[in-house]
This record gives sequence, structure tokens and C-alpha cells, in this order.
Amino acid sequence: MRRSHSSVSFVVIATFLLGFETFAGDWSSVAINSEMAGWDISNKEVWKAEEGVLTGKVTGSGTEWILGPTSLSDLEIRFEYQADAQVEMGLLVRTEIIEGKPYGYNVPLCGKVVSDTEVGLKQLPVETGATTLKQAGWQIGALRGLDGEMFVRTASGLGQRFTDDQYTKGRFGFSISGPVGAKVRIRNIEVRDWAAEAGYTSLFNGEDLSGWVVHGEPEQWSVEGNLLLGESVGDEYGYLATVDEYKNFSVVADFFGREGGNSGLFFHSKLKGTDITGIQAEVEPNYGGQSGFLYESGGRGWLIKSEDIKREQDRAFRPNEWNTMRVDVTDDNHIRTWLNGMKMTDMKNEKPLHEKGVIALQIHSGGGMKLEWRNIQIRVE
Repeated sequence: MRRSHSSVSFVVIATFLLGFETFAGDWSSVAINSEMAGWDISNKEVWKAEEGVLTGKVTGSGTEWILGPTSLSDLEIRFEYQADAQVEMGLLVRTEIIEGKPYGYNVPLCGKVVSDTEVGLKQLPVETGATTLKQAGWQIGALRGLDGEMFVRTASGLGQRFTDDQYTKGRFGFSISGPVGAKVRIRNIEVRDWAAEAGYTSLFNGEDLSGWVVHGEPEQWSVEGNLLLGESVGDEYGYLATVDEYKNFSVVADFFGREGGNSGLFFHSKLKGTDITGIQAEVEPNYGGQSGFLYESGGRGWLIKSEDIKREQDRAFRPNEWNTMRVDVTDDNHIRTWLNGMKMTDMKNEKPLHEKGVIALQIHSGGGMKLEWRNIQIRVE
């Protein structure tokens, strides 16, 4: 059974996972040792790991956090934890670090945790009474995240349902604050990837251009080492478009800019040679800029004003790394885009040029551009 895919879904259960479908997939244990390799830590004086137990000790008035090495969209996580009286503890999910600051979801495990303005985290609106924690003994915490409904249950047994789609991918971790000296302890962390349950299928087979049509020079597109390579040649634009057209869908793709230039992930688009009309999610593969924002070719141009771009959105792009773009189109031409899990645009297209069309990758004119793509997947709604 696949859940609804209209928005982000979490299930947080602080006692036991009950009443949910069981999905196949292996659990992976998360190493807790003195090295904590791959973890981002706000203050190494706060977080210590020894003999399989991660301990956080409040040393000041601010919020401290620790973030694990694995970035996932759809996942399940389970762990055990203890917390001293009056400590405020949160579970971070779908969270990334931008300019030293975490952005993502903060799920209260005990106390009120932190506000959005303090560290850039979005706190799930769990009622105060729902965050009551039994202080004695180890508590069991668990979370499931899959596009669809959001359901939160805490140690007191209270539960709430709601939806949110601000963040769709990121790492998990923990936050603490409270009186100086208060501690939390965490052990037996396990994670399971639910990607297979999200309902996506591959658009690119990793071997050749089957299912795609080249518009422009054939040498602009090739497959090397399971990667799709776009490379500019001369002053010609180039497009690689799907054979099929799509109306309502979710498409996800990773891209890496090896050399300069400009690109885009087009959708609801029509092509005549290299003349294209439709909407693109901007891809600026070396400097970020407006990556993830929408531009209508053959129509209105930019569909978002530069003054509406928040600083964290402008910094969501990761230079010289793989980046992930996601575009969702649902009924009534509702368009949303995310870059590296952070929502970039959310709009209803009131005057679409096309109600459906191909999905296409662009190579800009001017030469000197190399862009790699991988993991191009689609879910038809």
C-alpha cells in the first residue's frame, strides 16, 4: 500500500510503532563512537560519545545540535533516549546546515524545544502536554517519513495529524537546551531507507538515451559511467527531452556542474527543433543563484521576484557537489520546487502555456559548459 504523495509525511512515536504498514528494507545501525565521523556538531564540548552512548550536556543559554551523516527523503529511524528534568530535547529530521545554521524540522521529544528564529528550524506544532516525558529509564523514540500525511505521537500517548512540505530531504540529529548541566543520552540508533516505497521510477537507465530525444547537436549528450553528460558545443542551445508528455507528476534529479554555464529542468514544455516553450526550474550549476526558481520560456519570463528570495534559499545550492532538484506539479497547475530538500517555489500557474508536455534538460549556448545528471526519477500522479 502506497500512501498519498501530496505533501511531506512524518510519524513520530515515542513508545512503540503500532498500526502502520510494515515495509521491506534492512535496518542500518548508526555508529556512536569517539570519532563520530561525518557528524556535524555545533559544540564539541556539549556532545560526547562513549561506549555506544551519545551524551549531550547543556553548557549555556543557547540551543546546541548534532546532525548525522546520512541524507534521506523517505526514512524510518528508531532510537532510545533519556533526558534530565527540565531539559528541552528535539529530534531533527530532513535538516541541512546552511552557513553554519540548521534548517529542517525539529520534533519535540521533551520540553518546548526551540523556535524557528533561534536556529532556523521549523518546530512541528505539538501541543505542550504532548511532550511530557517519563524521566525514569530509557524511552523508545521512532520516526517514519514518507510523502503524505504527518502523524506525531509522543511519550504521553497524545497524537496529532498535519501536513507540511517545507523540507523534503535532509539529515537527522538531535537538539538540546535548558538549564546548565542538564543532560540527554541517546543509544541504539537505527535507520531504514524507504525510498523504494515512494513510488518513483527511473527516467534514465544509466546506459543509453533510451526514452529521450535529442534536440540540437547529438554530441551535446552522452552517457559516461552511468552518468548523463551534457556538454555545450559552439553557440547552439541543446535539449534532451522525454519521449512521453506529463501533466501531474513529481520528478527528482541530481546534477553536478563540472564547468560553467547555465541549464534548466523543463516541464510542461513543447519543442520545435531547439525552440522551446514551457517552464523550467533554473539550474545554475556552479554558483547557485536562482537554482530551483521558475522561468517561463516563450512567455512571462521569471515567475518569482528576486526580492522574494530568502537568504537561506539563495544559499541552499552546494558548489562543487551533487545537488538534488525536485519539481512537483499537481491538479490546477500547482507547482512546487525544492533544491537539496528546501522548498524554493510554491505557486499556482494561473495562465499556463501548456497543460502538459515533455520533461527536458537544457544545455545553454556559448560553450564551456559540462553538466552531469544522475538518479532522474519520476512519479506520475
